[in-house]
Amino acid sequence: MLAKRIVYAIICVLFIAYLLFSNTIIAAINNNNVKKLDEDISKYVKNKVLFGIDGFNFNGDVFDSFNINGWAFCETASDNSNKEVWIILDNDHNTYVKKAELIKRIDVAGKFKSNFNIKNVYHGVYSTVSTVGVKSGIYKVYLYCKENDEDYGLADTGIMIKKDPTGISKHIWNSSLLLDIFETDTNVNVKCSFDSVTLIDNNNLEISGWALVEGIDTSDQIVYVRIKDKDGNTATYNTQKISRPDVATYFNNILYYDSGYKAIIPISELHTNSITIEILVGYGENVYLSSETYSISLVLPRESAEISYSEEITIYPENIISDDSVQCAIDVCSIDKSLTVMGWAFVKGADSSATEVYLGVTSADGNTRYFTTYKVIRPDVAKVFNNEIYRESGFSAEIPLDAISVGDNLIAIIVNDGSLRKAETQYYFNYNENK
Repeated sequence: MLAKRIVYAIICVLFIAYLLFSNTIIAAINNNNVKKLDEDISKYVKNKVLFGIDGFNFNGDVFDSFNINGWAFCETASDNSNKEVWIILDNDHNTYVKKAELIKRIDVAGKFKSNFNIKNVYHGVYSTVSTVGVKSGIYKVYLYCKENDEDYGLADTGIMIKKDPTGISKHIWNSSLLLDIFETDTNVNVKCSFDSVTLIDNNNLEISGWALVEGIDTSDQIVYVRIKDKDGNTATYNTQKISRPDVATYFNNILYYDSGYKAIIPISELHTNSITIEILVGYGENVYLSSETYSISLVLPRESAEISYSEEITIYPENIISDDSVQCAIDVCSIDKSLTVMGWAFVKGADSSATEVYLGVTSADGNTRYFTTYKVIRPDVAKVFNNEIYRESGFSAEIPLDAISVGDNLIAIIVNDGSLRKAETQYYFNYNENK
């Protein structure tokens, strides 16, 4: 009987020890686990690190691990046969590191050797990173690349992770609304690109691209995104800096390596679905405004967007010409609290920036009303027709529901280039009380 009690007591002690030290035990048997770093990572900042992240995913295992792969190098003319790359997780309270495996990447060496001083071919990076024992919190993921004792640097990958008692997940960084950012100079040539403007997870608008001022080191610049509605109201947001080796390579200038930006704006802060996006670049005490803009109409949840109805105008039908030179398409025709119509239209050979698009809406009971539209930038249309004059051919409109009635309704597209030209193709849609 006593022996059974002793065995039972031992089992209880072992179980309690496991609960208390399970993370330590798991970490001890897992070669992929991070190690605590008790020094400031700012000492690793020296040279610029050129890098790319090809893949990042969570494994959903007991080790709360993730895989990361890509490439990284610093320019060097010295021997780098002992090159190292480390994955670093860092926040204001804790820092953890994990040495990555280096992989031969002949493609990286070949791509950059003509413009950068890249040594040898072991620039591929791969690692499975276990976060057992990592304290709860939000961490930035960095790459520390050490070619040799002279050439090394630290790069922010732009990836953020969240560790909590339930496991590990990706953290979405949100832009902050700023109240005191205004351009100081509009005469400086700001080059920029809007690579992607998309809704993500139905909650956020993600805007990404690159921006630079000629001759200025982009590592010292700050990029802002300004949202403007058609009434002229504006809101300015900060962005996350993104490394863009492709931009540096295109312009053959390492100064432009950090020209990338990403803004993530909660759609709850957008009070209209038709917006124009502007880019501002801050450098020192100056803020420069780019002449390049991007206009878009978003299909936002109705509770998040205040409906800005299109203006109703008077057009006399006898002044409208049916013209087959009008090219057009309707991409969106949806009904909720209003009739939302989005698409594109242009007159062949006419610069779309100098034209306006109107919609003639004929209800099922035969009543026709005319409405203006909001201009939308459509680089996709310009690309398809291989002509930049069609870049501003996009349109969007919010039509009040009293302009339509139950049954088959008709939409006519009219382009005003000095004459009122109606597309020969017209669009029918059916409306019922259940929408």
